[in-house]
Amino acid sequence: MRWLFIRFYIGIAVVLLVAAGFFFLRIQSDYEKEQIAKRNERSIQFLTPWVDEVRKQLADAPADDEERTRLIKEIDFRQRPPRSHDRPRREPPKIDLMPLESLDLAEETKRQLKDGDIVIVTEGEKRTFHAIVPGGEVLTLESRDRRQPDRDEDPSGENIWLLLAPSMGILMLIGVAIFYLIRPIERRIAALTEVTRSFGAGALDTRANVGSSGAMDELEESFNAMAGRIEELVDGQRELLRAVSHDLRTPLARIFFTLDEAQTAESAELKNEHLHRIDGSMVELNNLVEELTTYLHLDSGAVGPVKEWIDVASIMRHATELVADLGPEIALDLQCDEAQVFAEPNYLKRAVGNLVTNAITHAKQGIWITCRSEAGDFLLNVADDGPGIPEEDRERVFEPFFRRERSRNMEWGGSGLGLAIVARIMAWHNGTVEVSESSRHGALFTMTFPKENLEDKTGSEG
Repeated sequence: MRWLFIRFYIGIAVVLLVAAGFFFLRIQSDYEKEQIAKRNERSIQFLTPWVDEVRKQLADAPADDEERTRLIKEIDFRQRPPRSHDRPRREPPKIDLMPLESLDLAEETKRQLKDGDIVIVTEGEKRTFHAIVPGGEVLTLESRDRRQPDRDEDPSGENIWLLLAPSMGILMLIGVAIFYLIRPIERRIAALTEVTRSFGAGALDTRANVGSSGAMDELEESFNAMAGRIEELVDGQRELLRAVSHDLRTPLARIFFTLDEAQTAESAELKNEHLHRIDGSMVELNNLVEELTTYLHLDSGAVGPVKEWIDVASIMRHATELVADLGPEIALDLQCDEAQVFAEPNYLKRAVGNLVTNAITHAKQGIWITCRSEAGDFLLNVADDGPGIPEEDRERVFEPFFRRERSRNMEWGGSGLGLAIVARIMAWHNGTVEVSESSRHGALFTMTFPKENLEDKTGSEG
């Protein structure tokens, strides 16, 4: 039997038995009180005629105590009606006349006596009847309870079985109900445990089977969501590691190869040429490390950007300088509305710079940059007349180290992280970046800033 079932069953059994025992004792106590009250009532009804006769006789009797006591006993034996069905008394009752002040009675009892009531005081098996008579004395009749159970009988044992028999039956029914109620949950817990073990052992594609209804559905869905996210992160890290190792190996191999050639160069001019090539490879390696550091910093999300209002014109000036420096032979068409964007300056400049650099790398003759407001949002477009990006690759281009082919321009070939960094920066600013086909059949990258990140030229939010 499973521990889950045992714990539920024992807990409910203990609660049930304690409750049954409490109610049994309460009912037994109330029943005994009720029986005592009925017996006392019958006794009072039986003694009332005799007490009335005693009071009548003592009203005219002399004040002598002995004579009054004798008279009471005579009345007792003469006047009490015989009851043939009664058991014989083990001993005759003890009858006395006592002053009210000499009796150790409660004030409430004394008040009842003064009102003419017959009062019964019970002490264990002894019962004492009190009634006030003319002269202010109290007539007391002391007797033993004649209705005691036989010594060989054990009524408590029967009472215990009366409690245990139905309780055991109820416990069996509860046990069956608990078993069938817990069994489906227990199976799903066991299945989820097995899935967790398999996932922890490295099978990252393992998922839990989500039921149609029940308390476990939300837990299974949460596990699957967590497992999917972990699998994505692990796959991303593996891909990143493979890409980094490949991209680091290429410039390092080129450095070692060029260094060997420099060491065996026959002239100073040839050696300087090799050293210049080594310097270029070192710059490429440094750029790769810098891009990787930036991407990891953005991907961690540990520190948010410090935003401020930035004039879009300043970002466009930076884009113009990039085209002049990196692609002087390429024509630039810039059309941008005046606006301010709430963003982190360096990261925004980096995002725009990466898109412009990517356009320079693939453009044939020109680059077109436009900025405009549309439906409350601010759109920044960078288009070129290059080969474009096939539709099946337009989402993957924002993945780290994804490159369909090596750039035709090896000097500005890039690290494969530029567009991934743009996507991270835009996500940080609650914006988006998408790629489509430009009107000149090249690539069109669109950066969209939501309206809460905008401000018009007068300083009010737009």
